[in-house]
Amino acid sequence: MLSNLFAAAKSPIKAIEVIAIFAAFVVATIILLFIKKIYYRVFLKKRYYIFPKMSVKGITNVAMVISISIAAIILLTFLTAGFMAVIFRAYPGWRSTIEGVLIKIGGLLFGPIIGLFIGAFTDLLTVGMTAGMFHYGYFIVAMAYGFFSGVVRTIISLSKDKEISFLTLSSIFVTFIAVALFLFIYYMNISSYNISFLGFNININKEIMLIIFGTVFSLTILILWICAFSFDFWKIVYSFQTIFFKLRFISSVKKYRKHLASWSDTQKAADKHLNWVVTHEQSRQRALARMNKSYSKIDFTKIKLWFNYFAPVLITVFSCEAIVEILIMPVFDLDFSILSYDYWFAFRLIMFVFMSPINVLIIFPIYRIVCPSMRYNYQNDLSESIYIPLMVN
Repeated sequence: MLSNLFAAAKSPIKAIEVIAIFAAFVVATIILLFIKKIYYRVFLKKRYYIFPKMSVKGITNVAMVISISIAAIILLTFLTAGFMAVIFRAYPGWRSTIEGVLIKIGGLLFGPIIGLFIGAFTDLLTVGMTAGMFHYGYFIVAMAYGFFSGVVRTIISLSKDKEISFLTLSSIFVTFIAVALFLFIYYMNISSYNISFLGFNININKEIMLIIFGTVFSLTILILWICAFSFDFWKIVYSFQTIFFKLRFISSVKKYRKHLASWSDTQKAADKHLNWVVTHEQSRQRALARMNKSYSKIDFTKIKLWFNYFAPVLITVFSCEAIVEILIMPVFDLDFSILSYDYWFAFRLIMFVFMSPINVLIIFPIYRIVCPSMRYNYQNDLSESIYIPLMVN
């Protein structure tokens, strides 16, 4: 009986394989950064640091993000009269999920390498200061949050503040993640998933799982592109209305001239035509003035700035929730439960649907406030001219 229980709980992917895959991502990133280092050295005559040579300001900002993450966990533990501390010790997965919110912000601010270290230090310090249980799996999870959110920061840097470039690169990144997860679900040797939660017994087959994930993926891409063109939409409408006024004026003039051509009194026709043109032009100018006044109230710069903060958060939440919560977390959940892997996989996937918008609602305002107030661009600590001496006597 016990052997059957453990057989049901067995994961189709081992913990060591998950760690190896994550390590492969990190190593591949470091290799790409090393190639970038050679490019900077040969063509741009600059030193590029794979591990950022951080200034005092940079170290201060990173420490601030880590301290806020830890403070949030401690405050939550205190407000619940220690109840959450018991939950965190019994099930570190919830602690990792909560502390992951600010780790994602750290990755978005400082890139994949620093984000990875923010995740590692945050998890270690949180465990130490809340008397929580350390688990190597959730330690990897915390680093994964910082690393994959840092990849989004790299995409922002590569796009060079161009909306279309960011949309293209981020869409490719999200599609790659979605296809990998879609294939993982499709080829996994599980036909149906059973979830018992709060007295409800839910049975979901594989096809429904694929539809759920495909819907979330499609909505993410659709929202991303709609937001990108939202601030251009009003400009397009304005251009079409301007063209419409011009065409209407031209057609009206031609029609009126044709009508006056049949008049015998040429001078009277000319006066009538001139009066009509002036009146029509004044009417057109008043309409354009009203339209300009309504559009002048729209601050396109603020709308564009809003997109520049919202889009990275949306991509970060989708990628982290898809990779970490669905692919990585269920493997380590088995160490703290007798429930089967398919239960935890289905549970994490269902939670992915609900937690993604919640994470966006939490992370976006924080990132929107912290990012401009940070006044620190970690890219400045990544490179310097080769003519600047490394050591000064």
